[in-house]
Amino acid sequence: MTVQDAMRSYFRAEIGECVSIAEKWRTLRRLGLGSGLRSPMGLPVSVDELNEFFEGPPGIRTMVGVQPVSRDVPYEKFTFRYVEYAEVDARGTDGIPVSYLHDCLIVILPVLLHIFDCSLQTGVFSTSWKSALVRPVPKIELPRVVADFRPISLLCAASKVFERIVYLQIREYVDRNKLMDLYQSGFRRGHSIQTALLRVLDDVRAAMDGLFLDMSEEQMDRIARCMNAAVRFFTNRRRWERITPDYNSNGILKYRSRIKYTCLSIVAAVLRSAEPEYLARNLVFHSAVVERETRTNGLCLSVSGAATTCGQISFAIGGARLWNSLPLGLREGFHWPSFVASLHEYLLEAQRGS
Repeated sequence: MTVQDAMRSYFRAEIGECVSIAEKWRTLRRLGLGSGLRSPMGLPVSVDELNEFFEGPPGIRTMVGVQPVSRDVPYEKFTFRYVEYAEVDARGTDGIPVSYLHDCLIVILPVLLHIFDCSLQTGVFSTSWKSALVRPVPKIELPRVVADFRPISLLCAASKVFERIVYLQIREYVDRNKLMDLYQSGFRRGHSIQTALLRVLDDVRAAMDGLFLDMSEEQMDRIARCMNAAVRFFTNRRRWERITPDYNSNGILKYRSRIKYTCLSIVAAVLRSAEPEYLARNLVFHSAVVERETRTNGLCLSVSGAATTCGQISFAIGGARLWNSLPLGLREGFHWPSFVASLHEYLLEAQRGS
């Protein structure tokens, strides 16, 4: 056995025992195949320079005009609610470990609630809660200047709980009155880069569908061949040997099945939370748009028409068709967190049977 074959066997055995994605990443870092947080020792710049850089305002390239908000708002006045016991969920790290708050929560909870409510009523935030231990983390492999670092602030655990409570109440008020821009995707629950790109791609595909343009699957075939090469390297298969059994035995979805898995996972998340709105309004159950009774069950999505393949693979149309092709028993569980695991197993079984 060559050294390369021995390394492959060792890596395959180590990674094959991992159950979750997080465990796989930890194993990769332990094997020296991933990058972890680096020690702040040996900084190429001084601490004072980092503090001055982190405290300074961010650079603004152009001025953006902002329309003033009318004072005559049609929605109700915003007020903070009294903090309830169920809303305190300490997850911070600082000089006082979070475990201390957990262990003493029954005793200190009334005091914390009183402090939180007094701060909301008076508009006074504790000075000690405004301080943070800032840790510089490199953004590149070999940082040289202050711009090559990003700060991570370690806050007091109690202040993180308080800020979380305030954030949840303000977000609920903003969402209820629809004050946020419809296409704002940053720092919003249920919104991500994926959902924003899906919206942009669907707009492009709709325009292409109107022009009767079409696209080939050459790029998809190239990516599939790249995945096959990676699996062959991992399993030590030769080029002429079948690779499908290795996909199935290692629980790996092929490229096209992985696309279905990602698309259906996003469809389920949008149906579950009705967010983001610009995707949720295109995913409507058939029973909501048809008044008369039909043979279609209540968990089938309404599917629009498209003139080309480009339009048919859009998220609104292709995602709805993929969803309708799932077994009813699987669709009924889309409200549960275990849906993605059940979906993965279903697609893997379909791949094994093909």
